[in-house]
Amino acid sequence: MFKEGVRFLPGVDANKIVGGTEAAPGQLPYQVSLQRPDFFDKDSYSHFCGGSLVSSTCVVTASHCVHNKEAEDLVVFLGSNVLYKNDSKPLAVEKILSHPDYNPSTVQNDVAVLKVKFRTIIRTQYFYFYAVNLFFKF
Repeated sequence: MFKEGVRFLPGVDANKIVGGTEAAPGQLPYQVSLQRPDFFDKDSYSHFCGGSLVSSTCVVTASHCVHNKEAEDLVVFLGSNVLYKNDSKPLAVEKILSHPDYNPSTVQNDVAVLKVKFRTIIRTQYFYFYAVNLFFKF
């Protein structure tokens, strides 16, 4: 499933999912890969966490993924089920909002919302955006 030579960031375990099945291309258009510019090649990106697109401009992820990170250092790729092949263009992150009571020591309230700079529209027969009432105000 993973291409030989793909670099994972330190601490990223590529074998954490056990017993899952591979998604078909385009099956999960709201699936997000959080990436940052590769240290050695600024034109490439390295995956470090996942998330879900929940509105045209908001991604939900875990706070531990974005703790102590700056929005301008992150990009979001949508819909790909292969980490080394990004079929979409990177979307810049405008703002990171972690749960106000996130505790990195206990990992309680481990949720964050990323606001992407450009409105994203996904149209499939199975997926529609729903308004999500979150505890954040952008």
